[in-house]
Amino acid sequence: MAGYGTSYASSYGRHDDMDIGSIKSQRQLQHSMEASKEKIYKIHGNVINILEELEERIQKKNGRHSLPKSSTDYYDHREKCDDTVDEVVQGQLLALEAVLKGCDHRLKENLRKELADKTKQWIAVRQQQRIPRDIVDTYAERTLEVITKGKTTHAREFLDSKSKDFSEFSKDDAEMIMHAKHKASEVDKKFQKNPELKATGPEIRAVGKDAAHFISITGYQDKLLVLMSDGKVLLFQDKESGQDKKDFQYWKFLLDRRVDGLSPFTQMYELPQDNKVLAIDEIGKLYYSDRSLDEWSPVMEKGRAVLKLIIGSTAVIAMDERKQFWFMATDKPFEWTKNQDFKELERMTDVTLGKDAKIWAISPEKGVVSWDQSKHWEISSSTSGVKFQKIYANPWNDQVWAVDAVGNVYFRESENKPAWNKEKKGPKVQMLAIIDNGVVGLDMSNDLWYRKFPNYQGNSGNWERLDDLSDILSKTRVADTSNAMEFS
Repeated sequence: MAGYGTSYASSYGRHDDMDIGSIKSQRQLQHSMEASKEKIYKIHGNVINILEELEERIQKKNGRHSLPKSSTDYYDHREKCDDTVDEVVQGQLLALEAVLKGCDHRLKENLRKELADKTKQWIAVRQQQRIPRDIVDTYAERTLEVITKGKTTHAREFLDSKSKDFSEFSKDDAEMIMHAKHKASEVDKKFQKNPELKATGPEIRAVGKDAAHFISITGYQDKLLVLMSDGKVLLFQDKESGQDKKDFQYWKFLLDRRVDGLSPFTQMYELPQDNKVLAIDEIGKLYYSDRSLDEWSPVMEKGRAVLKLIIGSTAVIAMDERKQFWFMATDKPFEWTKNQDFKELERMTDVTLGKDAKIWAISPEKGVVSWDQSKHWEISSSTSGVKFQKIYANPWNDQVWAVDAVGNVYFRESENKPAWNKEKKGPKVQMLAIIDNGVVGLDMSNDLWYRKFPNYQGNSGNWERLDDLSDILSKTRVADTSNAMEFS
C-alpha cells in the first residue's frame, strides 16, 4: 500500500508540474503576442503620424485649415524637407509591410480588420472635411493595401535608392531605425515587468457621429439616395454583374457641398422618368435638378411648403403643410394639380404609392388600408392591434412594408400572401427605403441595414448591416470620386 501510495503521489506530483509548465508556456505566449501587437500598433501609428505631417504641409501650402490629429507618438519633423518627409512615409510603409509579414499568422489575422478599420476612419475624415485628393490619399490607400493584402506598390526609385546605393542611406534613415529599435526595446521591457498587461494602440482620428449623420434615404430601381446632414449626397447600388449574375454592392459619391444660396436639403428623391431629382429643403421648398445635381430650380408655387413626396412608377404625389395633396404625372413633369380624389388622404398618418399606382395608407382607426382603380378603400388583413407609423410600397411588385411606433418592421409579401409578417430578427428603424431587390433601413443609432426581398433568389431572410459612415466615406474617397458625378 505504501508503495502504491508513493507511486500515486509521485505520479500526481509530476502531472501537477506538467500543468504548471503548460500554464507558464501559455502565459509566455500570450505575453509575447501582446508585446508584438503593441509594436505593430506603434508602427501603424508611425505611418499615420508621418501621413499627418505630409497632410499638414500640403494644407498650409494651399491656404487650407489643419485637420484633426491622431494621438500617435510625437516626432519632430520640422527640420525635414518635403522630399525627406515623402521618403519617411515610404520607409514607414516598408516597415509596416515587413513587421506584418513576419508576425504570427494568428496575430496578423486578428489585427488585419482592426487596423484596416482605423485606417478607413482616418481617410474618412479627409472626405468629411472635403479635402481635394492628393499624394496623401495615394499613401493612405497603399497603407490599406499593406494591411489587407500584405503588400503594396512601392515607388521603384525609392526601393532602388535604398537597396542598391548605400550612399543614399541618409542620417534620417539611421535615426529612424535606431529610434524604432529603442521603442521596440521599451515595449519588451514594459511587458516583461507586467505580464498581465494588454496591448494598447494610439487613438486614430475618426469621423464622429455628431459631425455628420444620415437624415434621409430614398430608393428607386436599383439605387439608394442617401442625404447627409452636412449636405453630402451618396449613392448605394446593389446589382447583378456578368454571366454568373453575382451580386455586388458599391457606394458612389454624388455631391460634396451645400447648394449655394439654398437652405439645406432634408429629403431627396429620384424621379422614374425624365432624369430629374427632387429635393425638399428645411423650410419645405421643393426644387428639382437634373442628375448632375449642379443647378436647382423651384417647383411649386411660392409660399407652399411641402412636407413629403410620394414617388410612384407613373405619378408623384406631394403633401403640403396643410396636408393637402397635389398630383403630378411623371410624363408631364411639374404640372401639379390638386386632386379632390385624395381628400380622404388628409386624415391618414402616412401614404405611399405601390404597383399600378395603388395607394397604400395608414388610417388611425383602421390600420393599413389601400385604394386602387375601383376608388374605394380596402382594409388590409392582420393589422389590428398594431400601431403603424410609416408605410412603404414597392412599385414593381405587390410587396408592402410598414414600421410601427417603436420601430419594428413588418411586410406583406403579395396579393396571394396578404398576411402581415413581423421581422423577428433585425433592427428597429427610423425609416425604410425600397430598391428593386431589397429594402434598406436606417436604425435608431443612425446605422444603415439591408435586407433582400423575401422572394428574391438566394435571399437568406437576414438583415445585414451596411458599411458605417467612416467606411462609406473612405470607400468613396479611395474610389477617386472627389468631384460631383452624374449617376446612371
